[in-house]
Amino acid sequence: MRRKLWLVLPVLLLLLSGVTGLRDGLAEYREASTFGQRFATVTELAYGVVGWAALAALLAGSRWTATLLFVWAALVTGTGAVAAVAWGGQSLATGAVAAVAVAAVCGLAVWLALGGRRTEGSAGAVPPDSRGEEQ
Repeated sequence: MRRKLWLVLPVLLLLLSGVTGLRDGLAEYREASTFGQRFATVTELAYGVVGWAALAALLAGSRWTATLLFVWAALVTGTGAVAAVAWGGQSLATGAVAAVAVAAVCGLAVWLALGGRRTEGSAGAVPPDSRGEEQ
């Protein structure tokens, strides 16, 4: 039951980013006039497609899940950094802050999707307490 609760955030993020990445990427591509805007739009479309693929892999238990999640996280992080500068007219420092913030959220989603905590018998496993439960 706990494992299913831990999957709520990654599933919602992949689902929403898949929808918005494709919808907004297609709409914004027509308006993109600079290289930065086009780059941000293409990576937005890419994270939409990869987000759907990662969601399918996660739900199916595919061996490709981790790879797709890492690619998705990199695309979302890159888009967040570039879009703040190219579309928002912000400074490079603001783009860097955006990248760190987006990477933190994506990192949490990937960590949760891949299991969150170590299980008994794996490297770095949390030993059970006296009641036989994880600490």
